[in-house]
Amino acid sequence: MKRFAIFILFLLPVCTQAQQKNLYNLLHEALQEADRGFPTFIKDTTQQYNLIRLNDDVVDQYAGVDRAYLSFEKDHKSTLMNGQLYTLNEMEIIGNNVGAGDKTWEEVKDSMFNWYKKNVDFLISRYDALLAHTEIIVRPEDEYSKLYPPFITYFYHKAVQLPPGITDYVEIKRQLDVAPYFSVELRRPMLGKAYNLVFEVHGATAQ
Repeated sequence: MKRFAIFILFLLPVCTQAQQKNLYNLLHEALQEADRGFPTFIKDTTQQYNLIRLNDDVVDQYAGVDRAYLSFEKDHKSTLMNGQLYTLNEMEIIGNNVGAGDKTWEEVKDSMFNWYKKNVDFLISRYDALLAHTEIIVRPEDEYSKLYPPFITYFYHKAVQLPPGITDYVEIKRQLDVAPYFSVELRRPMLGKAYNLVFEVHGATAQ
């Protein structure tokens, strides 16, 4: 398979200098640099235990962003590229807390889904000409529910053909391999009552 084209034509709204950038602008910029290891951002990070955190002064430039992390995995053997080794690059962008007061998940699930879907619909409207996407994957409720996002959607390079109706997160990531992609999920809290919209931006650099 030929090399994947670098994302250069993203259609997310671009803010003027007089406007503050937002969550979607950070997604846009991360996608532009994912295949190169986020060179603009890596110099403005701090090692925090085993995490690489984007500095607060950078995060504060983007409205709606609570925090962001970078991670890198070397020596990944690509199945799409016939065993070539890659470094996998990821940026996790966590949106501001969305509070639910004292309401339970069951009480807010429908409203959270509607809010999440509006964000996904916006992304589809911007990326439909460039990227394929899964349907919104709704995870069934079980004893492990809090360990996984209740809603997640993947946007990925059209050169990759995922099986229709695929819902297994691990299998989706395995098949996307080194292709550029991002996911958007609703993250439930392990503790407390706040929820977050989270983007995970993935790219890969040949070694």
